[in-house]
Amino acid sequence: MVNYQLFKPQTKLELIILFIPILLVQKLQCDAQVKKTPLLEKIIRSDHKSTLNPSIERGKVIDFKTDSPFNGNGHLILKTKKNTYIQINGTGRVYKLNISQDSIYLDREDKTTHFGYNIASYPFTYRDTLYNLGGYGIWRINGQLRKYNPKDREWDIVHLNKEIGLMYGKREGLIFFNKESGKLYACYYDKKNEAVGDHHEFIQEVWYLSVSEKKWHKLGELSDFLKSNFLNTFSLCESPWGLLISSSEKILLLDFNNNNILKLSENTIYYQSILRNSYNTLFFVDSTLYFGQLNNESIDSVVISKNDFIKTENRIYSNWEYKLRDHFFALIFILLIAICIGLYLSFYWKKIRQLKISETEGANINEKTVFTENEISLLKILLHNSLEKVETSIYDVDSVLGLQKKPINLQKKHRSDVLRSLNLKLALTLRSSKEVIIRIRNKEDKRSFNYKIDETFTTQVLDLLERNDSN
Repeated sequence: MVNYQLFKPQTKLELIILFIPILLVQKLQCDAQVKKTPLLEKIIRSDHKSTLNPSIERGKVIDFKTDSPFNGNGHLILKTKKNTYIQINGTGRVYKLNISQDSIYLDREDKTTHFGYNIASYPFTYRDTLYNLGGYGIWRINGQLRKYNPKDREWDIVHLNKEIGLMYGKREGLIFFNKESGKLYACYYDKKNEAVGDHHEFIQEVWYLSVSEKKWHKLGELSDFLKSNFLNTFSLCESPWGLLISSSEKILLLDFNNNNILKLSENTIYYQSILRNSYNTLFFVDSTLYFGQLNNESIDSVVISKNDFIKTENRIYSNWEYKLRDHFFALIFILLIAICIGLYLSFYWKKIRQLKISETEGANINEKTVFTENEISLLKILLHNSLEKVETSIYDVDSVLGLQKKPINLQKKHRSDVLRSLNLKLALTLRSSKEVIIRIRNKEDKRSFNYKIDETFTTQVLDLLERNDSN
């Protein structure tokens, strides 16, 4: 407050002359003043639900001549229900835009002093509150969520369940915030901490942050399509329906709500102009896409709706739910095959049960009429080796069956047929549903198998061979 007694004005005129400079000083307390262009006026007067996010690396919206230390920093426009703000990249500085008859005034809202800790962070608004997520600084990429406290005019940290290091920009990351659901989506993130090493570790996973819950939730792995086009993909801007990106000279829309990737129809007006301006400023106000160079006040616009996009077969991320959905018909086909195999096996074992010999008939079986000489010889060597705790190799089997000089394919088929027949006959003779001769993978050559008699049947097989020799 001014103490007018110190000045002791003698007349009313002196008092007025004394008071004019004070009014001028108060008038000049705004931090910056810019010309009111139709574009800026449109932004300020637009609905707070509009998607306003000129990228931080494509030039500044306004030239802050009075803030020379930050002239090289990019700006982002943020809106709440009542106000429009500009946040300066790499700092905690927040400016409110106030519109007058012929100019726009910028008043600094915060009183932060530190900067350089959140370069390329992602600013957004939610429920009339300013937020700031991630960024690079002090030799690491961080995943801190900061919330602006208008009472203290400072930024407060928000505690999350997980820190995911994010950077926002043209190629740094694919980030989209859904204002209606309060979910912030991140397609991949970079674990970089130069305090422990200078390498990057790109985690190709898709997560979303629920701002109200203050929790990160994993959605799945980045899709093969985005992985394969990773080096040729960069962010253009956010839209009312998702994130607009450029990938291999195509304009795509990442629809996070439905996990779909849509392609902008090349018949759309200004399609080529958008591609040519992908390195300049692009942003939506409602359903109007603006693109061009804001610094030069050269800007074009085009009205785009979601109907201008064509759905593709590609997804943003994959998880078990979407893998099941995407491969539904293949899974049905596999299930039908499994059912057919099950029915066949059921019929096969039913036939075996029908062929089983009754106890009375089994007691009168003449083993010489059931087993061939080759099968008896093979059974003897299998029993001998099994009693000696030795496995019988395929070479021993082939030797007993006289297959050494036969072609390999013929050896394999004949050997398999004999062993299958022998196992079936043993099952019938010993009245067992288990295989008597079992196979074991060769420890030295994993491609082949060895054979032996199941230990639970050695006594029965021995009795069978003794009866066979006595007959």
